[in-house]
Amino acid sequence: MAIQTFNPPISPSPGTTVKPKLKLFKAEFGDGYTQTTRAGLNHKRKTITLTWEILTPTQAGQIVSFFEAMGGDTPFYYTPSDESTPIKWTCEEWDDQRIKGGLRKVTATFEQCFNLMTHMTHRTGEPLRRTINGVLCERVSLDGEWLMIDGQPVYMEI
Repeated sequence: MAIQTFNPPISPSPGTTVKPKLKLFKAEFGDGYTQTTRAGLNHKRKTITLTWEILTPTQAGQIVSFFEAMGGDTPFYYTPSDESTPIKWTCEEWDDQRIKGGLRKVTATFEQCFNLMTHMTHRTGEPLRRTINGVLCERVSLDGEWLMIDGQPVYMEI
């Protein structure tokens, strides 16, 4: 199954908040000295907060239903208004407010996603994760090889 694309029924209201989320390794020493380094290649993620100020219940329902279906852990594509290409995101936080006149206001925070998996199943429909000899393993290729998550190789034909 391909990654879904989030196409809200109307564009977000003006005023989208964009801020980076940095992942750093820090070592603090007793004399006040701190040593800091980037944690990996994708240490800087974009986060955006989108708000839809005035929505009908149907529009709000479509947006919230999409976020609920993604469950906070399933990535999706969305193209912010200032970007030309879609970016892969996850959404763990959103709120749905009831406002005056039966209208709704929805706010959501997206975090850029760098995972390599497009879905939690293999193209044959088999799971990408499985326990082998009591160890959680993850599929690393489409030809049937499995690799333990902690880095110890385990190969198995499927």
